[in-house]
Order: sequence, then structure tokens, then C-alpha cells
Amino acid sequence: HQPSQSISQEALQEVLISSFITFELRSWSWATLAHFEEGSLNTLHFLQRDSINPFRPMGYCFQMASQVVCSMARSHGQWQNAECCQMAAELRGADLMGSGRVPLDKFYSQLKPADHVFTESTEYLQ
Repeated sequence: HQPSQSISQEALQEVLISSFITFELRSWSWATLAHFEEGSLNTLHFLQRDSINPFRPMGYCFQMASQVVCSMARSHGQWQNAECCQMAAELRGADLMGSGRVPLDKFYSQLKPADHVFTESTEYLQ
């Protein structure tokens, strides 16, 4: 697409997810990444609500896509902080003795599906 052409919402969603895949694919699940992208796109829709024709399919120009990517970059820290809090809560839950330490087998086992995976090596943790 040329910068002056518009793209569909589906194409824009692919662009938005692609822009963050390199940063977060290792630590975020696909569902979390898609939810983050969807929230950013919904924010754009809300901000543009007075200028959007609800009876026509919406096209997205380069400037709008760029605006959403910048918004995603700015709000990334809030999402990352929420993930850190969730990980800390999981680790505290695995600390059955209250010592602040988690047995390695508990650390590496994922008993339930999680939005993140602990991948630190044994050497790094010691």
C-alpha cells in the first residue's frame, strides 16, 4: 500500500500486531497481544467517533496506523507492569514456606495455562 491509500481494519490489525511481535512474543500469549492491539484500536475508534461514518466500512490511512502504533508504545509500560504483578503473585503462591524462595520444579512447571512462561536457566537463578 502507498501511504495515501487506506487499508481495512483486518489489515490494520495485522500491522499493529506485527509491530509488537518482536517486543513481546516471547513473554505475551497471542491472546494477550491481540487483546492489547484490540484495545488500542478501540481507543482510536473512540477518539475518531465524531468524524467516522458508522454506515460505511472504515478505512485506515498510514497516519491513523502510525497514531495507533505510537499509542501502543506509550501504553506498553502499563501492560508490562500488570504482567509483572501477575508473575509476582504466581511466584508468591508457589512459595509454600514463606521464605521468598520457590523450588525449581515448581518454578518450571506450569500447572495451568499462563500468559507467560518462566524460562530463566538454573545457572541464572542461582
